[in-house]
Amino acid sequence: MNIYFLTLLVGLVTGAQDVELSVGPNVAAIELKLDGAAISHLASPPWKARVDFGANLRPHRLDALAFDADGVQLGQATQYVNLPRPGQQAALGLVEDERGRPRALRVSWASVGDAKPKSIEVEVDGVALDATDPNRVRLPSLHERDVHVARARVRFSDSIVAKTELVFGGSNVMSSDVELTAIPLALASTATPDPGALRGIVEVGGQPVELRALEAGPVNLVIVRDETLDVLPPAWAQRLAFLRKSTALNGLPNGSQVRVLDPHPVTPNRARPRERVFDVSRPLPTASTSVVDVLLATPPADPARGAQALGEAVAVAAQIAAQDDRPRAVVLVMDRVGPDASVYPVEEVRRYLSRLAVPLVVWSFRGAPGDWGATTKLSSDDDLREAWLHLLGELGRQRIAWVAGSHLPEAFGIRASAKAKEVRIAGR
Repeated sequence: MNIYFLTLLVGLVTGAQDVELSVGPNVAAIELKLDGAAISHLASPPWKARVDFGANLRPHRLDALAFDADGVQLGQATQYVNLPRPGQQAALGLVEDERGRPRALRVSWASVGDAKPKSIEVEVDGVALDATDPNRVRLPSLHERDVHVARARVRFSDSIVAKTELVFGGSNVMSSDVELTAIPLALASTATPDPGALRGIVEVGGQPVELRALEAGPVNLVIVRDETLDVLPPAWAQRLAFLRKSTALNGLPNGSQVRVLDPHPVTPNRARPRERVFDVSRPLPTASTSVVDVLLATPPADPARGAQALGEAVAVAAQIAAQDDRPRAVVLVMDRVGPDASVYPVEEVRRYLSRLAVPLVVWSFRGAPGDWGATTKLSSDDDLREAWLHLLGELGRQRIAWVAGSHLPEAFGIRASAKAKEVRIAGR
């Protein structure tokens, strides 16, 4: 373990960001690459660089390569940016002596909103260590030829814990030689074809790739409810029981997760106004909840929260929906166009969801709301029922395709062919 990131980038990241790394004693230089292109060369401490992620929201891969004095690569660290990740991250790195022997562990963390951890727990091979100083958690005497497993738990609250682990030591550590990337496909039917039937259709960087597997299964659905949605139309009240039954969340596959995201953010650090924190609900009980229940629920007023920011809210909802490599969608429910404090314009957010391969579904009670694109107008309770059934059908036709290698989602495409009419990248 010759190199790792001390700076963990979470949430929505754009513009120039300071990135710090930690390296072993034999490292003489670091090369940083962003999306495969070299962007910085560091030849001495401090091992810090300023990385420009551009003005647009898009997924990135940041690689740090460590070299010795002879130019031999010693190690590599990789961090994905603007891709689905928990809002709290933790990392473990080795602190080595001049001979490259592990002497301590260093714990680093990051949290959207700069939340401070309440406690830090570190163990090696199941034995708890003193983590009073997370920058140097002393290791006990260990056999260097044995493989050791270190684990850290960084607790931010009773329910929010960032976990990480590090395997080190040994001369022949086994690891998987095949890395896989998941991409959601939208098929023309609900039948799952054999991966071989789609041979040559899916491409990465313009080159066809082989699908290792196609999977159906539970979905991730995140609903963003616009504050202008005050109450449902009065006429609907007479048919609430019917609507609850016809829009029940139990129509989703078993194990599906439905969450509601509050579009009113908190800005913990006024010096960094783009860093906003959004509350998202726990997964709703799909056996006893309906879409109507979500629309009727009025979030409690919170004076600590700022003005509605639908742009960032939808972007964060997309990151949550894309977690766990499942079929996914974000549903934005609106009533009328109201004030919005988003930093990112609507068009930029829509492009981000397309790059992330997350479908955006917009429902509105009063027609097309601004620049959010294709919209389903809910003029009647029948419209809501039909919109829900249509969404169930769209989710039911999504399949997760597994492809060898590590790829950013926007690198995927569909090659033009007769079969290509039956498949597309979800969200595009």
